Amino acid sequence: MCRKLRDDPNEKSLPLETDLIPHFHKVRAVSELVVVDRWVDPLSPLLQQFTFGGACDELLSIDSKGMLKVPLADFEERELSAEAPQHSAKELNLNDLIYEQLQDLHVNQVANRIRVLVNEIKEEEQQREKLASLAEYKKFVSKLPSIVEKRKSVGNFTRLAGLLQRRLIDEFFTDILRCEHEILKNAQPDKVIPFIENAIIEKRDKVSILRLITIQAMYSKGLKPFVLHSYAKLMVQSYGFSILKWILKLQLAGLLRDDLSEAKMEVRYPTPNFGQIAGRKYGKNFAEIDELKRMGQVRGTSLLVRLVEEGLQTNWAEFTTVEGKGATVMPTNHSLSTDRENGKIKKGELVTMVFVVGGLTRSEMSMLNQLPNVLCCTSALINGKNFLDSFNQ
Repeated sequence: MCRKLRDDPNEKSLPLETDLIPHFHKVRAVSELVVVDRWVDPLSPLLQQFTFGGACDELLSIDSKGMLKVPLADFEERELSAEAPQHSAKELNLNDLIYEQLQDLHVNQVANRIRVLVNEIKEEEQQREKLASLAEYKKFVSKLPSIVEKRKSVGNFTRLAGLLQRRLIDEFFTDILRCEHEILKNAQPDKVIPFIENAIIEKRDKVSILRLITIQAMYSKGLKPFVLHSYAKLMVQSYGFSILKWILKLQLAGLLRDDLSEAKMEVRYPTPNFGQIAGRKYGKNFAEIDELKRMGQVRGTSLLVRLVEEGLQTNWAEFTTVEGKGATVMPTNHSLSTDRENGKIKKGELVTMVFVVGGLTRSEMSMLNQLPNVLCCTSALINGKNFLDSFNQ
């Protein structure tokens, strides 16, 4: 983790394309760049996401262009006619103002927000009854296309929210959540979890099962060899020998750990002890994140978000600071935040850009965007499935 300061607080700063970043239209420049490696927290992407945007990505997969393909039969909640293509899909464009209002909400809060949007549309349509002049009619007619488009968009996202709710209450999915919660509550490296064992025997989704095994291994700082051997043996019986290649790659990456692999395998990037770090006490938490947790918008805060949060509170004390044109790594006490406190730079004019190398989940992005004067960027938007799949290439 490191941050790069501007060489001179008074020099010309990098301007932001504010048209592309609506949330930061009042920000004039980037004061400092904070670079965070995803590998400080490879555990959080494996946990289920519950923001609307995160759930869409987890359950339906959003492509790099912001497009979402939903099975038409599920979207319409009806059986398709025999003439319809077998794998018909509804394509939704998420580069939409309505989606922007919904993406950071918890899936259980989306219905309330949609109800507000529907009432807004009704009020806009009812304005027609109050029109008294030709000029007012012309103005109303010019707004009609946007009102119709807004109504259509709200209808699409209402159906999408219903589809997500149906998938979230699926019996297997709720069992996965229960198992995940039990692991995080009491990780046991020497225990074969019955739910995981039965799911493998029943040949359930192997990605979901590997996620749980990896969470158990990381959170307990390595499984006992006989536990991992039992999982691997069952998975070979259910999914074939090809699964061993995937398991081996996860071991080499340090994600699927056991005592034997620690001794015999050279793990290039060792993972942190998450069980110990998760219990770390943070003296202060930003009200923005705590409010999201209180309202149920986020189920928990990822370690990566807490590290950034702590960095803002401590002036990035535990980050390596890079200052000067020669990119010399050196400790420094100078910060533009000091200049802000002294009144040299007005509050709100500058923003700290946090760049996460290796990817962020959409839920993490939602949380980081709640932090004051922070612009969050990343090399990729990831979820638990494509994060694990990247080790199976």
